[in-house]
Amino acid sequence: MKVDITDPAEESIQKIYRLYPEEVADRVIGDVLDRAETLSELANRGRIVDELRPMNEEHRYILEGNYKIIYKQESDIVYVTDVFDMRQDPSKIEQKHQG
Repeated sequence: MKVDITDPAEESIQKIYRLYPEEVADRVIGDVLDRAETLSELANRGRIVDELRPMNEEHRYILEGNYKIIYKQESDIVYVTDVFDMRQDPSKIEQKHQG
């Protein structure tokens, strides 16, 4: 199964560079991307994102450090739709996915 990082998720990843020194950001992002890649093997293992249930797209998440890797599966592709810093207000998850 292929794992695709969407543009909104890429924007969230780039924000990590503004939060940490470059060396730390590189490590954090590397860990997040490595963890996201594991979705290619067993995508449905994550928990449902309660805040996104109304969208009926079966968004799930897995954790890496302080980050929720939010994704959905469509046929043989796993789309990472967000990398959400859990230190934020959880209601921002829904706001970000509604545009």
